[in-house]
This record gives sequence, structure tokens and C-alpha cells, in this order.
Amino acid sequence: YAVGPVYIASTSDWMELLPRWHDYTPRVHEQYPKLLAEMYAFTMAAADMQLKFALSSSYMVSDPNTMSTTDGWLWVDEYATRDESSIAHGAKHHPVGNALRSVCEGANLNSLPTETLRRLKNYGYGNYHDADILGGDGALPTFLHYCQNYKFANHTFAKRKMPHDFFRCNGEPLKFDEESLLRELDSIQNDGRLSETQKKKQMRAGFMVCHLVPLMNMALADYKVDQQCDG
Repeated sequence: YAVGPVYIASTSDWMELLPRWHDYTPRVHEQYPKLLAEMYAFTMAAADMQLKFALSSSYMVSDPNTMSTTDGWLWVDEYATRDESSIAHGAKHHPVGNALRSVCEGANLNSLPTETLRRLKNYGYGNYHDADILGGDGALPTFLHYCQNYKFANHTFAKRKMPHDFFRCNGEPLKFDEESLLRELDSIQNDGRLSETQKKKQMRAGFMVCHLVPLMNMALADYKVDQQCDG
């Protein structure tokens, strides 16, 4: 019964679980007045109705430092073993070492990294079509669970530090310096003092920054269009 976000259940199960979750949360908080009280209450509610979950270890990524297989980092780690020459020719990729910069390369203020766009195209997500992106295979986690603080190359993304009025007509996009991110990834790749595990953890932090910042800026741009901010 002890699982974490993202939760997926049928409507009938939610209808039965939600009242219990609502009832248990303040009672758990009385004994455990901390951030995770509502999650413990969720587990108790599921156990009370004997609702067992099937755990997916590929659905989301969250903590760059975890070595647990409960996060879907395997697909992200595999970014670093892509042969760019084979990508350019539309061929299947194959391992060639640690090209760490691929987790950020091509990203900018309002666009995701090139390798991510290839994978999105391969799975037919959103408005990514054959005419836009060359080639592509590989998978992606479905969900970026941004409950950590992500710091990389003088960039920081922390949900609790986001301005509450970020979405407004005169809202400013989050700053994003692709060159500094790529320089840091190259430096990590070539640093012989770092273990492969240390490099992997830092690369993952870069992955989160190079996705969360553009995604937030893209959402801000969409908000301005929806709200007809230009008149």
C-alpha cells in the first residue's frame, strides 16, 4: 500500500478512497505534523480498503541522486550513450561513451533538448511531427516529478521558490543559459576525479534543469496566448 506519486486509479476506486484520505490526513498530522503527513494518510486509506497498487519503475523521474530502480532514470542515463553521427544519418543509435551534453544540447529558453524532441516525435506526442525532427528512437519517462531542488551550472529550479504570480501577462520567463550548461556537462565528462556514479547524478540534475525551465517558459507563453495578453 505504500506508494508515492504519481497515483493512477479508476474513478470508482478514487470515490471510495478520497473520503478516507480526507478523514485520515488531519488525524495523521496531529501525530506527525510534517510535510509527508498526507502521504501517510493516503497509504492508510488504501490499506483500510485493501487497495493494492502495481508499482511502475519507469513512469517518472524525481531525485537525481537516487540509485533506486523506482525512478525511471535508466532511459535518461541512456542519453549519454548516443552516437551523434548515427543520429544525423537517421540510423539506430549505439553506445559510444559518455556524451553527457546530450541531456541539454539543443535546449533554449522555450525549447526542449534535441534528443528529447526526437524521442517525443518517435512516440507521437503533442505537435511533434516527422517534418520537424529527424530520426528518433528510445523512450522517455512520462512524468517529471519536480519535488527536489535542482541546481546545475548556476541554474536552480525549486518549486517553492517559484514566484506565485509567474503566470501573468507581464511575466518574465525563467533565465536559461545553454552555453554554460553545456560547458558544465563537458567539464564533468572530462573530469577524471569523478566516478561514473558522480557524473551520472550531476548529468541527471542537468537533465531536470534543461527540461523544467523550458517547460515552464513554454507554459508561460501559452498562458499569454490564452489570456490574449497582446490585446
